[in-house]
Amino acid sequence: MSQETAAALPDPTAALEPAAALPWMVRARATLRASIRARTKLFIGLFFALFATQTTLLASQLIAFGHAFERVDTTWHDESAAREAEAPPTQAVSASPRELAVERLHSQVQRGILRVHHTLEAASAIALATLAFGLVLLHYLERTLLRPLHTLTDSLVRLAHGEDMRALPDMNRTDEIGAMAHAFDTLCEKSRELHIAHEATRAAEAHAQALARHDPLTGLPNRRLLAAEMSAALARTQRRSPDYLVFVIDLDRFKPVNDFHGHAAGDTVLCEIAARLRRVVRDGDTVARLGGDEFAVLARVHRDDHIEAASELAQRLLAATRAPIDIGKLRINVDASIGIACCPRDGGDPDALLRAADIAMYRAKCEGKGTYRFFEQKMDDELRLQASLESDLRRALAGGEIRPFYQPLVRLADGQTTGFEILARWHHEQRGWISPEVFVPLIEQMGISPVFTASILRRACRDALSWPARYHLALNLSPAQFKDTQLAALLLTILADEGMPPERMEIEITESALMSDFDAARAVLADFRNAGLRMSLDDFGTGYSSLQHLRELKVDKLKIDRSFVLSMTSCNESAKIVDAIIALSTNLGMSTVAEGVETAELARTLAAKGCDYAQGYFFGKAMAAREIDALLNVDRAANEARLKRLVEPA
Repeated sequence: MSQETAAALPDPTAALEPAAALPWMVRARATLRASIRARTKLFIGLFFALFATQTTLLASQLIAFGHAFERVDTTWHDESAAREAEAPPTQAVSASPRELAVERLHSQVQRGILRVHHTLEAASAIALATLAFGLVLLHYLERTLLRPLHTLTDSLVRLAHGEDMRALPDMNRTDEIGAMAHAFDTLCEKSRELHIAHEATRAAEAHAQALARHDPLTGLPNRRLLAAEMSAALARTQRRSPDYLVFVIDLDRFKPVNDFHGHAAGDTVLCEIAARLRRVVRDGDTVARLGGDEFAVLARVHRDDHIEAASELAQRLLAATRAPIDIGKLRINVDASIGIACCPRDGGDPDALLRAADIAMYRAKCEGKGTYRFFEQKMDDELRLQASLESDLRRALAGGEIRPFYQPLVRLADGQTTGFEILARWHHEQRGWISPEVFVPLIEQMGISPVFTASILRRACRDALSWPARYHLALNLSPAQFKDTQLAALLLTILADEGMPPERMEIEITESALMSDFDAARAVLADFRNAGLRMSLDDFGTGYSSLQHLRELKVDKLKIDRSFVLSMTSCNESAKIVDAIIALSTNLGMSTVAEGVETAELARTLAAKGCDYAQGYFFGKAMAAREIDALLNVDRAANEARLKRLVEPA
């Protein structure tokens, strides 16, 4: 700052000069304003000063009167002595009236002098008594009023400053001061109660804060605290600090622990897994529980070797979760799937990083569980595409865009069409035709198979009722649907509502549906059979069904999987499997259906082997209902003759 600028600024001490000139006046005013004790002493002092002044004035007047009387007395004595000296010693002098008057005045002066002395003595005694009384009164006021007031004031100030005031000394008084002291004691007691309540509130807030930021079961940080740690890690990475890795860990085979051993055992497993994860990571790394059986780890790594470090840590985490957990005499084994995201490469905020790691974790689950996967952008793209497809699928199902198509089922002995397999087809307004291999598994994942099956079956029944009664429909059900105990009631209700005879319906079940829950599948199929529906076992030879299953289920048809049919002309093993299936079904009184027949040669070969029915592109692709109507309106005789020539030996 320049000297000119400094000179232009006002002097902040100028305003304080009057106060500095008279500091004692300022201090006196402040003292009097702040203290009743000081004001009381001041008033008593002023009273004493006035009383002393008045007493001094009275005494000075009395003394002046005394001096005047003494001068009069001295003058009288001097005059009397002079007269006696002038008179002859022997001459008798008679007193004149004037002398007698002077004599009487002299007596009065003597008495006045005596009274003045007595008055001075009385005034002095009264002044001393008044001074003593004033001192006693001041001491009394100091002891009974000013000092207790000072004690109360000091205690109130200390209480206001937050000091812990127990109580005032016992004053044993019943006057106003005693009432104030009692009120102060009550105030102190209420203050202690408020302090205790405040401390309890603070402890409750601290406990609530801890619960809000930590998992109450395992004691690990929760998602909220993990997000705060991840935000701090992101801020550090912007200053060229080491990278961070986010691991999302989801336990495999944990649900059976709760289902079979109870939630107490499940909680013990979660606490043990949490303790193991804490032991695996380094100091400074964060282990959190996201909820349920899902955990997360935030670990710091160097940028040059983060892939290798992530793999090593993921393997240690997997090893920690795989180790058996003993609960009493019970031994529990769980596994884990881990998704890994790199900070900040895979996300610029905690939610994005957790989402990336979560996507990678689900990819690990889809690829076999018990492993780990790094996040890749294509995983997110595929997930977004699936989410978009799910939304479109719900809309298409509600709007009837998914329609039933029908593939002919032909009897090889005479080439006649005996029925149609219902196949779902979806034409997307933007993506075109979407394969059933894409949207049917998605329907199962979304849990809307019953709605989808009901919609397709209703429309198929309405289409089939316009065809000759000799044509039946075959409906393929997914394995998951056989776990629904209401499946038979749902389908039979639809058949009744649409007026479709149960004898014209055939239910196809895959071997995987049998192996998933044989007892449930058997119960559902029994309901269908009792209602008059026929059964066929689809994709036979590719699963694990046994002859015992075939005997108990009493299926009507075995469908030979297309993989055997397409390769039987070039592979002896496939041909032998086809022969064995045909022989088995014949011996058990079942019909056989060959899938994937695409050439006349395959049709003739299967007919020669004794196969009963076939379906495939050779006989017709999946067609819409209007195409089936057109097919049934052509010359049936000519069409069947053509098919008969195709299946006869050359």
